[in-house]
Amino acid sequence: MATPTLRERAQDEAARFLFTCWDEDQFPVDPFLIADSLEIDVFLANLPDDVAGIFRKKPNEKPEIYIAQGDIERRQRFTCAHELGHYAHLKLEGKLEHNSDETFIERRDPASSLGTNPAEVFANEFAANLLMPAVAIRTLHARGMDAYDLSRFFDVSPTSMDYRLKNLGLPR
Repeated sequence: MATPTLRERAQDEAARFLFTCWDEDQFPVDPFLIADSLEIDVFLANLPDDVAGIFRKKPNEKPEIYIAQGDIERRQRFTCAHELGHYAHLKLEGKLEHNSDETFIERRDPASSLGTNPAEVFANEFAANLLMPAVAIRTLHARGMDAYDLSRFFDVSPTSMDYRLKNLGLPR
């Protein structure tokens, strides 16, 4: 049997989070409530201009997510989902159980979107699947919703929805 790819593992984990931490049929998904259900503290904070979010887990402390308070709400939602992706990835790798000190910083720079860092690939794929589940996208798209309507329904940016539709092989 083939080993699941990093993206497939992220998709599976996002689906598991939706199943265990959220009503799968309620949209838009609220990653802040999911974080709360997992006992992850989320803070809006003054972060450097090139930082959208931070995931931090210190030994013997609850995980924390910091979100740039100056970002628009849709960006904050995606950043929170992305940081939950780091949490999910670390949990899959068994790194949270060893009280390790883990910190991930999501920077707004060209390198962050190249798709070369496995942890970032996982977190981005997880966030997209958490906020815009493929089954829901495909169902609503088949009913005639276009990219703009879908972005409003899922409360994501039109750009995020365009990427999602492209990755699912669906027309805008």
